[in-house]
Amino acid sequence: ALLHAALTAHPKVMFGSDSAPHPREKKEAPGCAAGVFSAPVALPLLVELFNEKSDMQKLQAFVSDNAKRIYKLSPPQKTVIFEEVEETVPVSYDGVVPFFAGKRLRYRIKEIV
Repeated sequence: ALLHAALTAHPKVMFGSDSAPHPREKKEAPGCAAGVFSAPVALPLLVELFNEKSDMQKLQAFVSDNAKRIYKLSPPQKTVIFEEVEETVPVSYDGVVPFFAGKRLRYRIKEIV
């Protein structure tokens, strides 16, 4: 049901990420730091998902437009340009293990304007 709500850009549903870049030793310890480091892969994975299951206009609403409308925000407009280039997510960023570590992504952010 959540996937359907996202893919159809339900007007009350929006993307949110709580990217948590804690070092591995803080994650694999008693009283560990919660969350996953998703910042480097969240948008490219969403692009892949929406390209396969929905359309990019719905991605725009899910990632940005719905939140702007719900919270009555007017941030500066930016455009994120993606390119279809396969690459492997690093297994670590200076000791921080990202979501999808070691797996292939089909898209990457080319430019933000």
